[in-house]
Amino acid sequence: MEFAIMVDVIVDERGFERRCGSLPMPVNRVCSLPPFGSDPNMPLWTEAEIKAVVTRSDREKSRDLFGPEWILDQLSYGSCNGHALAGCGARTRFVGGRRDGLLFSGAYSYSKMNGGRDNGSVILDDIDVAQRDGFAPLSLVSATMIYPKNQPADADEEAAKYKGLECYALMGLMALRTALACRIPCIVAVMAGNNFARLNGGVCGIDNGSGNHAVLVDDVLWDGTQWLYDMANSWGTKYGDGGRGYLTDGHFKQTFGPHSFVAVPAFDELR
Repeated sequence: MEFAIMVDVIVDERGFERRCGSLPMPVNRVCSLPPFGSDPNMPLWTEAEIKAVVTRSDREKSRDLFGPEWILDQLSYGSCNGHALAGCGARTRFVGGRRDGLLFSGAYSYSKMNGGRDNGSVILDDIDVAQRDGFAPLSLVSATMIYPKNQPADADEEAAKYKGLECYALMGLMALRTALACRIPCIVAVMAGNNFARLNGGVCGIDNGSGNHAVLVDDVLWDGTQWLYDMANSWGTKYGDGGRGYLTDGHFKQTFGPHSFVAVPAFDELR
């Protein structure tokens, strides 16, 4: 089963090379995840319901809940999917009540999906890793350990203690907004080029293309004219606004389709 390699290299504002690494789904591969909103206990909201929740004065923004210490850095590896998944898992765990600030390793997650090559991965692979392998603590597996041979002997044992319990496919932007309004972090694909690093009023620029970079979004806002999706990038805190930037519907016009966007609303943990 063949698919195009799209591991583009972006040079950030410090001259550091950032490899993206989000690959489009292979031809004929079908997403087997249940669509978000198909669970009667987790229905899709209307636009009015989402606006009512996200514009409440007492709603704490995710970038206030998850400060700079939550921003990961994939360095020069094509491990964006692994880092988006690791950030998603840590936030799902936090929102679920485990408030010890434990961070997970994007390199570990990436090592379970990269086939022994630093050549990117597909977002759907993240879900298999979350449910099958779990999440290794960042303190145990650093960002440079993208291959199992470089990882501590107990990495798999530790990761098995933390697993993603439920995963949903996001079938459209209403599903994405509903999930984020419910405090469920999501993994999406964007096209990262020269414009992506140029923020205007906190909003990332838009590049044309079917998507080469997987990122975590953990909040949605309504600014009165458009929806803003709060992205926690995996390029360290020097990127954007302390590692963050806002995405808009325009960022997803070409990437929804070649990629499956996913939400992980529940977490399973051995205690």
